[in-house]
Amino acid sequence: MELESRRLDDGSAAGRPETRWCAVTGGRGFLARHLVAALLRSGEWRVRVTDLAPAIVLGPGETEQLLGDALRDGRAVYASADVCNLDQLTKGAYILDATN
Repeated sequence: MELESRRLDDGSAAGRPETRWCAVTGGRGFLARHLVAALLRSGEWRVRVTDLAPAIVLGPGETEQLLGDALRDGRAVYASADVCNLDQLTKGAYILDATN
């Protein structure tokens, strides 16, 4: 699991911190799910969840409602990528930049 911090000028009111992006690889694993939820709950982070699965499948319970809401309102994005594949990671970084 890796973290990547990136600042985003989201046009928030003066005096409020900028929203930061955090990419969580292996984002559907047990620990990563809890990390993603904590980052979203903080209100200071937008999260890019990266995992091997071609699409994200939200299960019942846990923190899935929080993640589902964040995916719908843009506080989170999902990208399928293999961290061992440089082309996929490069494309994933572009996707993150494009959402800014």
